Amino acid sequence: MRAMDEPGTLISVLIQWFPMILVFGAWIYFMRRQTNPVKGISHAQYLEQLLAEERRHNDVLEKLLQRLAEKQGA
Repeated sequence: MRAMDEPGTLISVLIQWFPMILVFGAWIYFMRRQTNPVKGISHAQYLEQLLAEERRHNDVLEKLLQRLAEKQGA
């Protein structure tokens, strides 16, 4: 094994680690992109849209449960 003070050692280390650095960089890129998938709106607006959609789903489920309870009681 060569000593670290030889001229080509730093270049060879960078070449060996380049694939790992590339994978790590791609992972960071996709994780940041996943944070705000809809372009043109802020993160807070996106969360408000998700919350509104969740409330709509909950309303539908509550209506379904009420109808099932009415059918079971009747």
